[in-house]
Parts: sequence; structure tokens; C-alpha cells
Amino acid sequence: MLSKLLKRQSAWSLFDQCMVSGSNFISLTLLIRWLDNNTFSLYAIISMIIIFFMSFQTALIIAPTINFSSKLENESRTEYINHILMFQLFYGIIIIGITPLCYIILKSYQWHVLSISTMLFIAIFISLKLMHEFIRKYYYLDRSMKPVLFGDGILSVTFITLIVLLYKLELLTFKAIILSHIGALVLSLLCMFYHFKWEVTYLSKLKMYFIDHWKFGKWLLAKAIVQWWGSNYFILAAIYIYGQNVAGLIKSSQNIIGVIGIFFLALENFIPIRAAQAYHKNGILGLKKYLKRITVYGGLITLTVSFLVLIFRKELVWYIYNNQNEELIELLFWMSLMPIVTFIGLPIRIALRTIDFTRPLFTSYLIVSILSLIFAKPLVSSLGINAVAYGMIGSQAIMNIWCLYSFYRKLKK
Repeated sequence: MLSKLLKRQSAWSLFDQCMVSGSNFISLTLLIRWLDNNTFSLYAIISMIIIFFMSFQTALIIAPTINFSSKLENESRTEYINHILMFQLFYGIIIIGITPLCYIILKSYQWHVLSISTMLFIAIFISLKLMHEFIRKYYYLDRSMKPVLFGDGILSVTFITLIVLLYKLELLTFKAIILSHIGALVLSLLCMFYHFKWEVTYLSKLKMYFIDHWKFGKWLLAKAIVQWWGSNYFILAAIYIYGQNVAGLIKSSQNIIGVIGIFFLALENFIPIRAAQAYHKNGILGLKKYLKRITVYGGLITLTVSFLVLIFRKELVWYIYNNQNEELIELLFWMSLMPIVTFIGLPIRIALRTIDFTRPLFTSYLIVSILSLIFAKPLVSSLGINAVAYGMIGSQAIMNIWCLYSFYRKLKK
């Protein structure tokens, strides 16, 4: 029984995500305890920026790669992945290249709390983070879990060790944290690239693959722009009204419910691959059957964990952060409901991507973005920080309904 379980990619995927999310939870908890509110809030804002760039990566690089590579044989897949690696490298260079321009824009608005060197280090950190995510997805596609486990293990242990050492030496600054991220990512990538299967890349094929990825991901790209805006506008409104420290408070609540994120991210690593295989093998019926099974089992797990967080939120805040912040406890009550509506939307989004019908993903976020622009500031002003949770839950519910409607409407045509 145990030997069969260990041979399954889903089991190793869950173990890997437990390790990654567990180390993220530990490192964030330590930073929340050790940093002042302003510094941690700035770190939380950088996390939002990373998600922004990662959504672009998912739209034009990762999502098309998962879809197209499932149709290729091993040798063709290796050649294809090598060409897509060049896209990922160019993307990272672009992020670093636009940093001086961002600094000039921020300075013109007299908001330049960070030096140009710190901003460049942040850009390097983001680029390496995205490259690391791409390589992880490649090994999942290749069903090679050892490099993923080894690389993620090195990344987790190195970063936590560095911040603990910096804290003991009283050198734990914002810039030192970013440099620690960079060092840990470089070590992890060196180990993961050691197992990478290299192939020669050709300019003509780069152009061909770019066109394919653009056709597949153009709506996902448009969605990524409005997605980040729609998902974060309530947070941005709260920061604007109540100050930068709100970002740290929201991030602290998200860190606790991030336990459920372990499960979500593990599913994200293999469900799209399995869904694509089920669709290409057994058509739409095979896809629906697979996703319905995932929805039932995954929904029960999500509901159970969310309920436990809701019931024991006071105890969790005390034991994890060693304080009884009433604002955080109340915010956590509502944030604990967020994983439920988020999970419901997961198989729906995967279904739309699998059948190459990604436009509803864009239109759902467009609807939510427009509603956020209209209601975020008045709701946050009148209802306080909890309105951030109300807005996030309501937005996700609206997107789920629209995407599900669009999926079944597409099947009837």
C-alpha cells in the first residue's frame, strides 16, 4: 500500500507543496514576529507585486506549456520546453530592465522609500522566483519529482537559515531579506538545472511557439491584468484609506489560512495536467468525470479545514503570533471562508483552459474589476478593514457563477 502511494506523482506533489508552503508559513511567521509593522507591510506589498508578474507568467508561459506539452512525445516535449525556457529568461530580463523606469516614476510622485539598488535587488528576486516556478512546472510535466523535492528543500532550508542568522546578528533588514531570497533561489536553481535536459534552440521555432502561446494565452493575459486589479483593489483601497500597515494585517491573516493553500497549490501542480490528458483521451465526458471527482473530495477537505480555522481563530492568532490583535481575529473570521469559494472555482477554471475557451476567465475578472472600482472605496470606508474580506469573497463567487455558466453554454453549442 505504502509503496504504491510513494510511486504516485500526486502523493509526491502534495508532500512537496506541504514542504514549500510549510516553510513559507514558518518564514512569514518569523518575519511577522521579528519585523516592525512598516517593514513587514512593505514586504507584504512586494508579495502582491510578485503575484502580479506571476499571473502574466501563467497566462503566456505556464498555462500554454501545460496544454501543448501534453500532446507531445518525450523528445519533442524536451525540445519544446527548451524553447519556452528562453521565453522565461527574456521575461525576467524585461522585469529587471523596467526597474529604473519604475524608480523614476515613483520618485516623480515623491514616493521613493526604496533606493534604486534595493529596487533592482527586488527585480532580480522576482525574476529568479519566476524562473524557479517555471522549472518546477517542467519537472512536474516530466514526472521527475526528485529534482523538485531537492530544489525546494534547498530553497526552504537556506532562506529560513539565513533570516534566523540575520536576526541573531541583529542584521534583519528589508534589504537583507531580499538578498537572502536571491541567495536561496540561486542555490536551488543551480541544483535543479543540473538535471535539466538541454537542447539547441532555434529562432524560427521561438517565433512559431510565441505565436502559438499568444493565440492560446491572449485572453489569459488580458485576464491577468484585470485579475490582479480586481483581486487587489479592495486591499489597495484599504491601504489608501487606513495606511500601509493594513497590508501587513491582511498578509498575517492570509498566512494562517495559507494552510489550506498547501492543498490548493498541490492540486494546481497536477490537476491541469491530468485534466488535459483526460480530455484528449476521453473527450468532454472524461474531463467532466475527472473534475467532478476532484471537486467532491477536494471540497470536503477544504470545508473541514476552513471550519477549524474559523472556530479556533483566537487560539491560532495567539499561538502563532503571540498577540491578541482584535482586528486580525475579526478579519480572520471572514478570511477563513475565502478558501471555500476559491476551491469551487478551481475545477471550473481548469475546465475552461483545457477546452481552450479562456475568454470567460477574462470577462469574469473584468466584471469583478468594474464592480471593485465602483464599490471598494465606499465599502472599505464605511465597513472598515473587514470589507476587504467581503469584497474578496463576493468577487470570487461572482467569477465562479459566470465561468460555470459560460462553460455549460459552450458545451451546448
